[in-house]
Amino acid sequence: MTLQKKNQKWLTVLSGFTFYFFMMGLTANCFSLYIIPVTNDLGFTRGQFSVAQTMIFMAGILCPLVAPKLYKKFGIITVMRAAAVGCGTCYFLQSLASRLWQFYLGSFFGGVCMQLCTFMPMAILIGEWFDENKNTAIGMASLGSGLGGSLLNILCSRIITDFGWRASFRWLGIACVIFSCIPAFLLLKREPEAAAREAAERAQKQSAPAAAEKKEKVKVPGVIYRFGSVSILINISACVILYSSIPYLQDIGYSTAFAAAVSSGAMIALAVGKFLYGVLLDKLGFVTCFRLSQLSAIFGLAVLVFFRASWMVALLYGAILCTCSYGSVGIPAAAELLSRGKDTNECMGVIMSMGSIGASLSSTIAGYVFDFTGSYVPLFVALIVCVGATVIIADRILKSV
Repeated sequence: MTLQKKNQKWLTVLSGFTFYFFMMGLTANCFSLYIIPVTNDLGFTRGQFSVAQTMIFMAGILCPLVAPKLYKKFGIITVMRAAAVGCGTCYFLQSLASRLWQFYLGSFFGGVCMQLCTFMPMAILIGEWFDENKNTAIGMASLGSGLGGSLLNILCSRIITDFGWRASFRWLGIACVIFSCIPAFLLLKREPEAAAREAAERAQKQSAPAAAEKKEKVKVPGVIYRFGSVSILINISACVILYSSIPYLQDIGYSTAFAAAVSSGAMIALAVGKFLYGVLLDKLGFVTCFRLSQLSAIFGLAVLVFFRASWMVALLYGAILCTCSYGSVGIPAAAELLSRGKDTNECMGVIMSMGSIGASLSSTIAGYVFDFTGSYVPLFVALIVCVGATVIIADRILKSV
């Protein structure tokens, strides 16, 4: 490996880390801090406003399905540059919102831009540059979301407390644009062989569009959809543990400062978990790691049900390590295993899309369960039962591969 290639592959990881840090750290991981101040200020219910968070994850349903086509048509770097500008812009525009539909639109398009720069494109680019330990590299890049969520949660909470939620959207949106554009325009490059292959495919499509279109049609195996249905429940549980735990702790008597500190710590646990999950994937394989994710989800939900003392936060962090790392680090490995190396990007897109259905439903389900019952506990109990069932279902699916 030449020195230039070695340097570029780590610049790719650094770029991914930066995208995760600012785009996902702000767009997704800091959202819970806005629930109470925005609903109190504008008179929305938690269920109504939580739909905005659902819209972020709804973008995750659409993008993985259409992103491979966008990358082939315009080039993956070009799409990522446009998304780098768009994500922070959408975040900034929410500082001007006063109606629900405005938050919904800003959250949806911000989520689209976040998706176009993080999960799938970084898995593709890192896969091109790394011949070995690529899951570890993906984990290193994606741990930016945890560190970003941790540090930005503290900053976001301070800005909301001192200057209001509109100032937080405004200032952090500007920062997101600046720091996302630096790697997008200056650091990212395609691996030369992959870039040449893509250029040849594009030239072939232009010279014989009908034949190229016929060749591009992909039939996704049924096992991908079956496994994607399991991912729905895992992602619901992961998002509930990560995001709904914050207002839940406030509801059972803990202070806003304590809840914000727990949220910050959860982001650190998420960051560490993504790196460790990538290492475990390279060492133990996907099947073992996925089972750890399922058991961790059950454990984390049980901790929330029986949360009676502040020291139990450590148990919650332990659950986050494996549960919440699956979505960004585990799915590329799942696609590679289940697709058997054929049309892996398209299969990854389907699993990511179905997993995002779970993520998109989590905040709305949690919000409405609270509105109707006055507590999040019934949701935690129901998810423990559902995830327990997926242990058996997923085992059968993986044995059939």
